[in-house]
Amino acid sequence: MPFVTGVFDVLFDVIVIAVLSVYLLLDGSRASNWIRQNAPRLTQANFVLDAVPHIVGGYIRGQLLLSTLIGGLVGGGMFAFHVPYAVLLGVLAFVLEFIPVLGTLVSGSICILIALTQGWLIALGVLIYFVVVHIIEGDVVGPRVVGKAIGLHPVISIAALIAGAELFGIWGVLFASPVVGVLQVMIVALWSSWRQHRPEQFVQVKQQVTDQVEGEYTAPVMRGVQEETMS
Repeated sequence: MPFVTGVFDVLFDVIVIAVLSVYLLLDGSRASNWIRQNAPRLTQANFVLDAVPHIVGGYIRGQLLLSTLIGGLVGGGMFAFHVPYAVLLGVLAFVLEFIPVLGTLVSGSICILIALTQGWLIALGVLIYFVVVHIIEGDVVGPRVVGKAIGLHPVISIAALIAGAELFGIWGVLFASPVVGVLQVMIVALWSSWRQHRPEQFVQVKQQVTDQVEGEYTAPVMRGVQEETMS
């Protein structure tokens, strides 16, 4: 019964997602135009409506680029190690790369098991190779590619991945970057609105910073002039 229930749950989710996708494709532009025309603050609404699709699309493009890179590295590496089915393993790594963290681990485990048929030295070399690939993917290329695609600094992207993994597990890692990208857009929109409607506060803060900087640089000079005058 749990298996049958799980199958029906998956089928129901697929049908619901397909129906929602059709409705969003048909009426998404109309809903977007209605929001653009009726939002109380058109500038911020237009900014958010333009930025959010850019972020989501950038995330998908970045993930495709990262998956292609990992698939090429895995396929080429397995071919160099003379592991059977190198092309198939590269395609498998490309598909599994869409699953954050676990994708590379699963594809690496499969490659190591197949490499054992060629000897334990080959399997050890494949293991070391996948450790290097995993480090490149998780700490170097991944945050830069996905973060740049959605407009996030690599440090913020890495912090988002860590926080998402700690709070929500695999799903948190999967959606951490686009969610933080959307939050960044919201913060920028609110900041722009605040700056537009309360410019006097920003002028005051700017003047305070200017006075503080001038005081830090001019105070020692004035003190020296006073000491010379008294002497």
